[in-house]
This record gives sequence, C-alpha cells and structure tokens, in this order.
Amino acid sequence: MVYRKLPTYIVCLTTQSVGKKYISHGMHRKILNPPGHLFVDHINRNGLDNQKANLRYFKEEKQAAKEYDKAAKKYHGQFASLNFPD
Repeated sequence: MVYRKLPTYIVCLTTQSVGKKYISHGMHRKILNPPGHLFVDHINRNGLDNQKANLRYFKEEKQAAKEYDKAAKKYHGQFASLNFPD
C-alpha cells in the first residue's frame, strides 16, 4: 500500500547482474543500507534526491506518511499536501 498522492513516484535504481538474472535496487536503499524489513522514505518526496540528509527509514510506510504530514503542516500550514487530511 502506498500513501503518496503523486500520480507517479520516481526513484533512482541500480541494476546488478546475478547469473542470467538482473536485480534492481533502489539507490536510497544502497545509501542507507537499512535492514530489509524497514521502509525508506524521501523526506522531500523527491525520489531522485538521494542525499543522506533527505532519507530516513521507518518500520511501516504508514508511519513515514504520518511523519511527512506533521512536517508538511509545520512548514506549509493550510497549503500542505497531506497523505491523511483531517
């Protein structure tokens, strides 16, 4: 389940050849190297901005979406684009 309002969510991928198969990995996961069960979130919602300062991880995607909403309300007030509007 994705909690993004954006019509598309673009991320940087890196592809690795393993035998005859190719495996794609998100650059954001390579940079933070979190355990597999954690969700990596781009703070500014720009999937191409993979600076460490723009990345964070959570146990659940819903938790990341709620944290985004809290920051959006703080910085954008009534103009914030929220995942969970009140």
